[in-house]
Amino acid sequence: QMAVGFLELSHFSDIYESVGLEKAGEFLRSIMTHIHDVIHTHQGQIDKHMKEGLVFYFPIKTQAEQKRVSKAIKDICNEFESIASLTELQGLHLNIGMSYGTVMQVAIGSYQLQEVSLIGEAVNLAARLMEYSQFLSQTQRDELDHRFTVLLSESFIDNNGVKPFKVLEETWIRDFATLRDIARLEF
Repeated sequence: QMAVGFLELSHFSDIYESVGLEKAGEFLRSIMTHIHDVIHTHQGQIDKHMKEGLVFYFPIKTQAEQKRVSKAIKDICNEFESIASLTELQGLHLNIGMSYGTVMQVAIGSYQLQEVSLIGEAVNLAARLMEYSQFLSQTQRDELDHRFTVLLSESFIDNNGVKPFKVLEETWIRDFATLRDIARLEF
């Protein structure tokens, strides 16, 4: 049983267009270093990096460990809020999708390059939740009161600070039956 998260920075192309690739790379490295530190502090692991984001997970066996995951997500958001307050990073938005369930780690690749990948319904659900949080950050950018959007599978609803969140009727994500009732982190 694991909590799996997909995390990505939206509007990062605006940053490298304004400050250049080298400076943008320094910002990205700094942001990801802070996020890594928070994940590792809460006994989580990084699965892989993708573009301006990453996949991470937390093995969960007890209720206390599930609460630790919620604390880790809040700490990631707080850390990001303080970093993203820099003038050069205005407009940057953090999107996270989290799910919980049975996950399998599988070695994939060839003789030349092999890596471990996470597979399972919880992984797919976390990816879709992150995509939907990106959609919300694009379409409701002016209405968001934070620099982050965190959507979680309904298994997180009982945790402190997590509120039920209804998927907008007119969005493509309504096609996924398991995503009709999800949760949003509010703190």
